[in-house]
Amino acid sequence: MLLLLFVAIDFVASNYHYSNLPVDGDLPRVVGPFKWYEKVLQDPIGIDAISKNEHYPAAGRYSCHQFARWWYGPVYKLIHTIVSNPVQSLYVTTTLLVGFIHLSFIVLAFFYVKASDKFSIQHFAPIALLSSVFIQYGPFYDCIGFIDRSPLFVIFYALPVTVLLFYFLPFWQNTFKQPNKIPIVQHLLMFILAPILSFSGPLIQPIVLLVGVLYIVGVYAPNSFYNIKKNKALLSHLVFFMLWCIYAFVISRYNSESSIDKALITKYSLLAKGLFRIVSLEKAWPVLLGLLSINTALLIKKSVLPVKKIKAIYSFVLTFCVAYILLLPLGGYRVYREYIIRYDTFIPVSLMMLFLILYTTYHLLQGLNGKLYLGYTVVFLIVISLFTMADSDMETTANYCQQGALYEIIKSDEAQIPIEFKCNLLTWSEADVYDEEHMKGINRCLRRWGFISSEQTVYFTLPESSQ
Repeated sequence: MLLLLFVAIDFVASNYHYSNLPVDGDLPRVVGPFKWYEKVLQDPIGIDAISKNEHYPAAGRYSCHQFARWWYGPVYKLIHTIVSNPVQSLYVTTTLLVGFIHLSFIVLAFFYVKASDKFSIQHFAPIALLSSVFIQYGPFYDCIGFIDRSPLFVIFYALPVTVLLFYFLPFWQNTFKQPNKIPIVQHLLMFILAPILSFSGPLIQPIVLLVGVLYIVGVYAPNSFYNIKKNKALLSHLVFFMLWCIYAFVISRYNSESSIDKALITKYSLLAKGLFRIVSLEKAWPVLLGLLSINTALLIKKSVLPVKKIKAIYSFVLTFCVAYILLLPLGGYRVYREYIIRYDTFIPVSLMMLFLILYTTYHLLQGLNGKLYLGYTVVFLIVISLFTMADSDMETTANYCQQGALYEIIKSDEAQIPIEFKCNLLTWSEADVYDEEHMKGINRCLRRWGFISSEQTVYFTLPESSQ
């Protein structure tokens, strides 16, 4: 029960942080939307992209764009009926989304670690605590960040990956155990989710295709590393999903936002620098890899798990991680992601390695006894404490300046509302102030949220020193 109390404290503290996340500069671009993002909403599965050879922004990303418009549209309005203050309604809208993803991650971590075993508080508590503290916003964020500081990026990265984890759960539960019968409702849900996820975030297609290939190899080419039990229904779903992902990947090649590119050898050189930066920037990965090394040695030495099972799981995870990293440079280059790989594109690797740590830690806590158990419990608590302390000084005033500006906007009855540019309110930088399309997007959002009337317009004024 004490561990559950710490889980609750960590979850509440995290949600307090989520309530302070500022609305980012991409939100008006997608929710507005900007004129150049209208095409992806009109061409959800890229028919025009192929038939007319059209290149347009966000091709192949329809689901995330539509979800963002829905969440910060109808969902915001629903929340506003409960929270009367429109400014607080906006930040509550973000908090509920991110808090739900955080909670889902904890629950999914439990079911992946426990496979198809039934729920129990005793088993849930250590998994929940470890998985919850792994969601970092402090100095470890740039190493193992999962939930982005930008609400819009959360919709494009953490959200679809979380839904994908839910989709893959029956595959994992049927891998090493007697295949279970999957309910009709779950079959239907998996069938619906396949195309939706395929056209969502940029991580989904490579994850599905890599996992799919490894899974099929395990079924049809059993080897000394892993051998997966055949389940025709799951295989049918997987092939269906992979075909959608291949098609969505082709459509994403028409994404004009990925047009900036570099020579392949340059991208691999940047990748090496980026990978070294992630691993060495803070002590997050040295600690995690050190814990995994201890876990692996104890698992084998004390025979907590069969060696065959350890080999199978490690082989699957490590093969996926290496293949994913090596394939990253083949994607488009983004100027804001200087080294190809950073915390967001590293999420699949982070989650795979965190799964190994959660899985091995849980089985050691269940399988060890005596002094060794006590010693390992101390190691477990030290790691928990380290990650908790790393996140203890999370930013709690990040959106205060934004809130002040929004209150100014609400109180004004002028047709043209001047707001001094003191912080990034629905912008990324001062450059957005000079972007006519960006300002139109901001005003569309402010009208949709009820901050200004249809006759009012907000514009930013820059301090004299900035002009």
